[in-house]
Amino acid sequence: MSQIYNSVQPEALKDAYREFDTIDFVLTFENQSLVLDTLKLEGIIELDDPANSYVDSTVGIHSIIDTFTVDFSK
Repeated sequence: MSQIYNSVQPEALKDAYREFDTIDFVLTFENQSLVLDTLKLEGIIELDDPANSYVDSTVGIHSIIDTFTVDFSK
């Protein structure tokens, strides 16, 4: 069981996200540091056409998210 210290919502929060949407999160936790392997992206995934969709469980999140970029700036 993991403990949640902080959570954030996307900057442009929407009810649904479509293919090619960009989702930005800004993490501004004063006087705190990120620890390796401690970020978690969670939510509910609903497919438009579940009968004709396949998600490979061995690929993991890369079957849904194409690119994940992290930018550290002060």
